[in-house]
Amino acid sequence: MAVESEHVCAEFPAVIALVEAGLSAAIVPELALPVGAHPGLQSVALPEFGVRHIGAVVTASPRPPPLVIEVLAAFTEAAADSV
Repeated sequence: MAVESEHVCAEFPAVIALVEAGLSAAIVPELALPVGAHPGLQSVALPEFGVRHIGAVVTASPRPPPLVIEVLAAFTEAAADSV
């Protein structure tokens, strides 16, 4: 799945900062999730992704942006198809 991007980074703290600024959403290893107070973020479990425990980090809002919903649905569908 190809996704256009304006921001690309390889370090998890930078990825988390982009999400916190509302510029991105990210799929990261659970160990990369931020520790401590980050009121603007919430972690979404993605147990459908096999033996690794990964989750999505999205902005904490009552309704995630449509693209975030679409990407999470696509990942969930792909995981279901791989079983």
